[in-house]
Amino acid sequence: MNAPMIGATSKAVCPRGLSALGLSDDQLTALARQGFVAAEYRGQRGATFKLRFRFQGRQVVRYLGQDPAAARQIREAVLALQAERRDDREMQQAIREARNLLRETKRQLLPDVRREGFKFHGFAIRRVVKQQSQSPSVA
Repeated sequence: MNAPMIGATSKAVCPRGLSALGLSDDQLTALARQGFVAAEYRGQRGATFKLRFRFQGRQVVRYLGQDPAAARQIREAVLALQAERRDDREMQQAIREARNLLRETKRQLLPDVRREGFKFHGFAIRRVVKQQSQSPSVA
């Protein structure tokens, strides 16, 4: 089963703030998978902000400056770009938990279902059909 490409983006749908960083479409796609805004403190000058992400096996760093408001805007744009992937991961986790719960419930119910003359067909409960013995017909 081929999963759709999550986080694919183009500059036409690039969140506000990221377009000014001069990232290619491929770099935006990589940023949609993984990336963050880091604050670094150097002496008395206060915090400087950098956008960090991996692209083609290497770390890419873009200097964002010292303005916390501008860094917050970029951080929000990165989170918006990554939202679909994050939501998909959370949904897959919920599906995995639901399947495990169904499997465990079926395992616990199986002895009672069999005792009452039923069986599981997938997750549906069906009555066991007793086969009639084939006797030769007399014509």
